[in-house]
Amino acid sequence: MINLALDFIGNHIEQYLKQQQALGNLILPSVQHPVILGNISQVGTSTDSTLQNMIIISLIKIEEDRISRSQDNYVRIDQQVIYKNPPVYLNLDILFTANYENYKTSLLLLSFVIQFF
Repeated sequence: MINLALDFIGNHIEQYLKQQQALGNLILPSVQHPVILGNISQVGTSTDSTLQNMIIISLIKIEEDRISRSQDNYVRIDQQVIYKNPPVYLNLDILFTANYENYKTSLLLLSFVIQFF
């Protein structure tokens, strides 16, 4: 489920960047998909070739949102009590990294990612 949420965000950021490119506000390097889900700790290693010239989305922290948590773990239907697991609400901290050789390009793309939100 988390991968679907991050894929959704990545796809919409990619669409936004391509839209900005079509408007002439941005020139993207010639990469088919400039946004990728990846492990940021792999940047700078010998296996990071797929992370070059990309905007990398990394999940860096998961925590339970205890404030939004429902305390009721049962439902009453007529005279019957049915116990159930309450829903779990999570806060996902994600990191957007623009991994480009040109630092100005990285900053520009990060600016567009921030504008997306």
